[in-house]
Amino acid sequence: MQRICAFGLVLVAYLSLATAVAQTIVYPPPLGEWDKQHNYPIKLLEKALSKTPSTYKLELYEKIIDQEQALNLLYRKQVDVVWTMTNKQREALYLPIRIPLTKGLSGWRLFLIKPKHQSLFANVKNRDQLSLYTAVQGQDWPDCEILQRNQLKLVTKANYIDLIDVLSAGKAQYFPRGVFEIWSESEQFKAQGHQVAVERHLALYYPTALYFFVNRTNKTLAAKIEQGLHKMLANGEFEQMFKQTFAEAIKKTNFAQRRVLHLNNPTLPKQTPIANKQLWYIPKSAGD
Repeated sequence: MQRICAFGLVLVAYLSLATAVAQTIVYPPPLGEWDKQHNYPIKLLEKALSKTPSTYKLELYEKIIDQEQALNLLYRKQVDVVWTMTNKQREALYLPIRIPLTKGLSGWRLFLIKPKHQSLFANVKNRDQLSLYTAVQGQDWPDCEILQRNQLKLVTKANYIDLIDVLSAGKAQYFPRGVFEIWSESEQFKAQGHQVAVERHLALYYPTALYFFVNRTNKTLAAKIEQGLHKMLANGEFEQMFKQTFAEAIKKTNFAQRRVLHLNNPTLPKQTPIANKQLWYIPKSAGD
């Protein structure tokens, strides 16, 4: 009887310990039902953490927050992980896991425009000609500084839902979006009654990376995420998820038929692993 009781106590203690070490990871919720881009980073995070011996439970933050709010909450340790484009300021404030989640696709941008402006942009051959027109972006997006440092005109808004209104009102002529964002967003905006189209002739490119970020004190979580992502890179799961998620958007983009306008990115940290070709998507043929 004593042995049974002792075994029971050991079992209870073991189960209690297993529960105690299960760490809750709080992350930002999607901005709305339309925010399909949220799914890929979450799947990557879940898969990466499953590759580690630790136990984690992923949990949505209690309310919808924008990018700037998410980073502020990360700084205050009210969320545990955020995925966003990198820059020098963010890497100084937060701890990056330097594996580009979209393999650099975040730096390949197409334009949402009014359909009547297709011929306008068909005649744009270089950055100087593009600078005659005005872009619209979210005011807390790292892209803003990149565009401005390349002498491109820009208007900004705090709320994502206001950006398309700026374009519709003619206060901007183009709305740069990632190649993996623009196709679903254009359909979403059309369904809302906006007259928009994906510009057919151009692509902007600047080197950048979308990373997972954690609080600078949370080195353990950073190490676990990095460990899991490296295992996924090694066994091919990362590449498989990338292709499953982005192959259709890449096909629609048709890089070979686009003139690529290259921009400098002075905000890119020197620690960015540009030399590791495994981490980046490079179009097989993109016009210059």
